[in-house]
Amino acid sequence: MVRGLWFALTLLVGSACVGLGFWQLDRLAQRRAANAVAIAGRERPLLDLGTPTQEGRAQRRVMARGVFDHAEEIILRGHLLTGAPGVHVVTPLRLTGSDSAVLINRGFVPAADGAAPEAPVPEEPGAVAIEGIALPVPITEDGGRPAERAGRTSWRRLDLEAVRARLPYPVLDVYVLATPDTARRGWPRRVAPRPLDEGPHLSYALQWFGIASAVLAFGIFFVLGVGRGSAAAVPPAPPGP
Repeated sequence: MVRGLWFALTLLVGSACVGLGFWQLDRLAQRRAANAVAIAGRERPLLDLGTPTQEGRAQRRVMARGVFDHAEEIILRGHLLTGAPGVHVVTPLRLTGSDSAVLINRGFVPAADGAAPEAPVPEEPGAVAIEGIALPVPITEDGGRPAERAGRTSWRRLDLEAVRARLPYPVLDVYVLATPDTARRGWPRRVAPRPLDEGPHLSYALQWFGIASAVLAFGIFFVLGVGRGSAAAVPPAPPGP
């Protein structure tokens, strides 16, 4: 009876590991599909966000011209650059010839606590032209998790509804991750887009399937004792003369 319960437990653990393996394969398929969409979008011609085009902006290489509204800057906490803690600085850009704005991720600024920069974030005054990748602004369940620290509000992530409720002008449903520029000095430091690779999902899936196989083998050979009983039933060879 006890042996049967232990074997049932090994089957339960093994099944859970198999399920986790297939979950990782599903995530791999999703990532491959997202990468395919991103690659297709970034191969299209550069899109000027000042034009009336309203569709197909996400994952496009874009150009945005206008003036930054630094008074409405958004700080995204909890980021790292080469292991150092800091924040990403997102600033609305009032588009030239339009009443709308687009959010620009201007890059990384150091912050010892990962939430509040020690010094004022440098501004980029006057008319600017920003080139980068347009990415969707998500709608989250937690409104981006705003939190106040050192007298300044930081956000865990962007949230489209929260941003639109905060800003006094229309905002596009994409933000621009500004293209890194090796000639640029100082902060904010431009941030490269996420690599379009497959991530660790296949490796994780193989690990979960391997664990499931090991658990099942343990249950069969050590819990049920398969193979040990038959070996014990074989009589020993008679002693030699």
